[in-house]
Amino acid sequence: MQAALVVKIKWFAALECAAYARWAPRVSGAFEGALAATFIEDIGKESEAALETYDSMLDWLQQLPDEQASRAPELSQPGVRGVLDAARALATENADESATLRALRTMHDHLIALPPGHGYPLARRVAVGAILRARVGRGGGGARPLSGEAQAVVDSILLRLFGTHKASTEAKGLVQFFHISKSGGTNMCMAAESNGCTTEGFDERVNCLIRRFWDEPRWATFATHKMVQYSAGNRTARPWYVNFGRQRRNENETSCQQRAEYLRQMRWNFHANEFTTPRGEPVCKQFVNVIMFRDPIARLRSQISWIQKLYKGVYNGSDVSAVFRGRTSLFWERLVPAAVNNYYIRSLLGPRFFEPPLPPINTTHVQQALLEVLQHDLLLVLERKAYTDAVLRVGLGWRSSIGDDRVRSSGDLLDEVAMPIDYEKLKARNAPDVEVQRLAVSVQALDVLLFNFVAAIDAASPGALLPRAPPPCGFVAAAGVAALGWPGAGARAGASPDDGAARADATGNAAGVGVAAAPAVVTSASDVADAIARARAVAGAAALPENAVGGLAGVAGTQAAGRT
Repeated sequence: MQAALVVKIKWFAALECAAYARWAPRVSGAFEGALAATFIEDIGKESEAALETYDSMLDWLQQLPDEQASRAPELSQPGVRGVLDAARALATENADESATLRALRTMHDHLIALPPGHGYPLARRVAVGAILRARVGRGGGGARPLSGEAQAVVDSILLRLFGTHKASTEAKGLVQFFHISKSGGTNMCMAAESNGCTTEGFDERVNCLIRRFWDEPRWATFATHKMVQYSAGNRTARPWYVNFGRQRRNENETSCQQRAEYLRQMRWNFHANEFTTPRGEPVCKQFVNVIMFRDPIARLRSQISWIQKLYKGVYNGSDVSAVFRGRTSLFWERLVPAAVNNYYIRSLLGPRFFEPPLPPINTTHVQQALLEVLQHDLLLVLERKAYTDAVLRVGLGWRSSIGDDRVRSSGDLLDEVAMPIDYEKLKARNAPDVEVQRLAVSVQALDVLLFNFVAAIDAASPGALLPRAPPPCGFVAAAGVAALGWPGAGARAGASPDDGAARADATGNAAGVGVAAAPAVVTSASDVADAIARARAVAGAAALPENAVGGLAGVAGTQAAGRT
């Protein structure tokens, strides 16, 4: 897998400039169009809301203690640190055109130098946020676009970010969906089924979980359940969801690596985890990690409603609603301790945050959870359908989104839902989860800006960046270098991996393009010329006009000179 990813990223680097030259007329205006599509109502106002969170995030990342930073492997890369530094320069010097251009080029160089083998989601978001800051901070609320020279560097950065993400997604070939209960995860599982993914089961009971991983949600405590049982006058056997503090994983058998190996053995490419990270590890690097957020207070209400629905189903005929009327938040904290107390943060930080007695959540825990969020490859937000569509269609390569599928909802569960009489107190206790979700919403906007940019280019040149006929389960099912879908790769949209036009052989050659011989970094005019020559050999000389080639080679030469 690692070798395949190296080949893909080297090939991408070699053809990046050539591809940009070919698409120069089509790329022109793509970023401004993506900006308008992402921040529909008011670019200045809406983007500033995202950037306010971004600026705080950037400051926090640069001051992160080593102990916390160790949970984010990306931050150990000098290139990622370089991206952070360039982002800070853009935040402080964006009124100066020459400083902006210098910082953008520095960022581009650091991104090129990153070693292959990872999608770098944290660096990707830092880079896109910095670009947005440079653009919106100009001319009073973002009224004036970047200069043509700066925009060309921005376009190149964005193309590289997407290419790196896509190559990593294809090479991993496995999706791990982090399902936070009552946040739309069941609908995500249904969407995975409709997009041709494979897993142990898609029915409501299995819900994309893998049985041997023991990733079921831990909800109700046995002691308080017995009180509910007696109050309802029903002695039915213990329901499945009464498992908090009683049902534990065999952590020796469910590490990230073991999970990946088992899915490959079973020929599955998608699974959900509705409990917490394995062994409290950082995000599993073996998977494309996807997580869905929902407003934490809406999730809290849905959780309380769902528990009442479950009890009503178990004790059919008993007056269950009377059991829950007039209860305080303390009752709910005893019945479902983690589920009503910052459930997002506890799920992100590991099993020890589910162990009784339940540890309280502090500021350090919030920061650790924020770091976990930034390391997920793709972020979904239940309330933002258009954004979720862009993430799934462009970021994962799916042909349909959640909104296109049958929807299972717990919105209307009971005629009457008994909320705790001091519900405001319970809502206030979940303020740390609200803070984490706020970051997720802002970060998703940065992802969508990138994906809208890619979609704009692909709309002008169908099949250039995205397959015209997405394969089952999107990018994770793609095979071979040609699956990147770049012009000149010989990849036919929707082509079978066995098709000679789309197949990459063991030496890394695809349709006559000398991938193995391609430089890992495009640093000079000669590199650009070589890449263009290889692209012309497949795409045809007419596809790459000489004037575009010369201008781009000059930019590459200038960048190379600045590094020597």
